[in-house]
Amino acid sequence: MEAITKKTEWGAFITGLLPLFVLAHFGHHLLTALPIPLSPMIRSDFSLDYTFAGLVISAFNLAYGIGQLPGGWLADRFGPRIMREWESAGSLWRDSLSAFLRVSG
Repeated sequence: MEAITKKTEWGAFITGLLPLFVLAHFGHHLLTALPIPLSPMIRSDFSLDYTFAGLVISAFNLAYGIGQLPGGWLADRFGPRIMREWESAGSLWRDSLSAFLRVSG
């Protein structure tokens, strides 16, 4: 009976959770690696030289890395559910502010 339970748990992992891990991994790499191939378009749109374009990409990577430290600590301390709620509230606040600034400006 125990072998059947382990086989069922493994099957549920393969069909349910593993595709989500793969999707999250792909999304992570897509978002963190995207600025480098887009740098020619970023340079032309914002009239940047190579040095400043490199600084922009470096600032993105540095901010991303620094943001991982408090994010990981807070997720361990408060749990993933609370962190998803805070993330959703922060995104809602940022999007509302952005929409307000577009309308008023």
